[in-house]
Amino acid sequence: MAIECLIIEDDKSVVNIIQAVGNDFDQTSFSHVGEKQETALNIILKIKPEIIFINIESVKINFLEFFYEISQCLNDMPRLIAISTTKENAYDAFKYNFSLYVLKPLTEYSVRKNLELILKKMPSKRS
Repeated sequence: MAIECLIIEDDKSVVNIIQAVGNDFDQTSFSHVGEKQETALNIILKIKPEIIFINIESVKINFLEFFYEISQCLNDMPRLIAISTTKENAYDAFKYNFSLYVLKPLTEYSVRKNLELILKKMPSKRS
């Protein structure tokens, strides 16, 4: 069974890089949704992703409310990978229990490395 991954990001170039690298991993399946809070929450409840890449600079998402909703509805909190243009947001990301932090502009290497790190922490899912 594939590890469900969700990308919450409006920038298509970022989405394309993550999906291209993700396609190299047989055990992952990627979905994408824009930075619209209600739509993103609905998709999360529908597919129950185990990994979420999310643009933490989005002004369209109230992150306190967003994470509260996820924690109330899901038994297991997904592993979160923050996407940002600056290092200044890293502290907040880790404060909200993000597993990893990736800086824009993304590279194939940065995405691959972070996916490897996350999958390594999910040994029963790793192929």
